Amino acid sequence: RRYHEAAVENNMSQVVEYDMAFHRWFIDHVGDADLTAMWLNTILRMRLRFTRHNSLLDAYAEHEAVLAAIRRGDKAESLRLLEANIV
Repeated sequence: RRYHEAAVENNMSQVVEYDMAFHRWFIDHVGDADLTAMWLNTILRMRLRFTRHNSLLDAYAEHEAVLAAIRRGDKAESLRLLEANIV
């Protein structure tokens, strides 16, 4: 909800904060130090990727789709969408 509100308000700093928190949640739940180290490198790429969106709501929609796939229990789709979001 907060991510969506920030995107509607075109608040880039808040959107980036919520975006990084979304991905960090996954990293924290794995509990692997090597994965955390890789994450730190990936986060830099992700910050640069916001330029590919026409609107911050596009970034929000990608994350909403990942969560919807997770909630449906569609692991393959959630991984595909997550990869598309960060690559």
